[in-house]
Amino acid sequence: MAEKKLKETREQPKKAYAYMRISGRSQIGKGKYGLITQKEDINEAAKINKISIRRWYDDISTGTNVEREDFQEMTDDLEENPDVKFIIISRMSRLGRNVREILNWYYELEKRGVRLITSDGGIIDTDTSAGKMSFYIQCVFAEIELDTMRAQMTKGLKKYIEKHGQPGKKNKGKTYKVKK
Repeated sequence: MAEKKLKETREQPKKAYAYMRISGRSQIGKGKYGLITQKEDINEAAKINKISIRRWYDDISTGTNVEREDFQEMTDDLEENPDVKFIIISRMSRLGRNVREILNWYYELEKRGVRLITSDGGIIDTDTSAGKMSFYIQCVFAEIELDTMRAQMTKGLKKYIEKHGQPGKKNKGKTYKVKK
């Protein structure tokens, strides 16, 4: 009889979906922040927070693309499974690279009673001022990270063109002007 009471008073296991995203297939492999590394980070976050992962979703798409197949499927599945109360991601940039898009999506989750967990920041708690600040800072860093990558790629491309000519085309003694 005591055993039955103990089972009845136990807390229901917390359920989550896990979401991973990489920008391209070149991010798959050892030493890259690809799906394997994200999965390890998410599993660790689930273990720390005592959460059971019900399903994994992963996209190979840029963070600026909001029409990601598995991402959309996950949001649809949330509608059908109200017992799932958490989404675990490895870091905020996996959701997107635009503050407005991340915030819009987060507030939709919040309306449904779903909490977001990042493996590098824990449960996002916007009920407190400090929690809101931390969340907003993570969103801003996700966007700044994209801006920084674009600037570095542009700089590298300009240097390459100056030295070797247009990439992907045979340089037959032609010179290319680089926008400054």
